[in-house]
Amino acid sequence: MIHRYKIGNKLYIYKKLNFFSASPPLINSVFAILKKLGFGPKLGYNNKSIWLNNQRDVNCYFKSVKTHNPKHKARLLR
Repeated sequence: MIHRYKIGNKLYIYKKLNFFSASPPLINSVFAILKKLGFGPKLGYNNKSIWLNNQRDVNCYFKSVKTHNPKHKARLLR
């Protein structure tokens, strides 16, 4: 996900990673695994999503965990 916001006349753009599931056990497991791997995940809305907001975490995730989703690969390379 590309996050964009503007403060004054300055536009800020950076990548975030979001994982959504309605399954509490899955969310809890993914959260615990990300923490154990050294990432700084945040729980999102109603504890049904996990966010990686830190750019180091997002870049590290794609370098170590990787993705096979062509859409995500293309967004990462932008």
